Amino acid sequence: MGTIRAAQLSTRRLVVLLLCVGALLLGAVWGVGWQAGSAASPRLVLSVPDEALVGDPIEVQLTIEDANGISSFEATVGFDTEVASLQSFRPKENDLTAMGLDVQGMGPVEVPGGIAVGAYACPYSDCASTAGTQRNEQNGTGTYRLATITLVAWQSGPLTFDLSSARFVDLSGRPVEVDLSSTIVTVEVLPNGEVE
Repeated sequence: MGTIRAAQLSTRRLVVLLLCVGALLLGAVWGVGWQAGSAASPRLVLSVPDEALVGDPIEVQLTIEDANGISSFEATVGFDTEVASLQSFRPKENDLTAMGLDVQGMGPVEVPGGIAVGAYACPYSDCASTAGTQRNEQNGTGTYRLATITLVAWQSGPLTFDLSSARFVDLSGRPVEVDLSSTIVTVEVLPNGEVE
């Protein structure tokens, strides 16, 4: 009888121990999931000056906020091609170059209603020869500028820029989801001599 009672006591202890371990594991998994879910997702922001003169350059900055290792992108920037035209696309004027990554541009390509642009960076200071120290996944974290597009407006009035599509990847080539909700901006183009 004593051995049966000892076996029942051992079984109860084992069940209680397993329940405690299960609760700890569940808590750990829930905590990791909550932390991952609470992290801010990367967000693309287009920025332009409030005002510009007809015929003067208008710089459109593509900036990524809360980024984590984003190294390449392609995007279509929409605008009224009847009243503005592309002057330049400068993919190397960005913060990835300042981090020591070799950045190569893609485009620009004129498309109906705007332009398609892109850039990629490899984890070396020279993509062609893979020379230099290889960068890790943490490069490109935080907020940084991806590229600058310069346009010229030939007519006064509001000129709106929007991002109709965009794709992003990290240094390993994995897709990264990016919030595109802040990608419509407007600059007021004024006739010469009216900028305040």
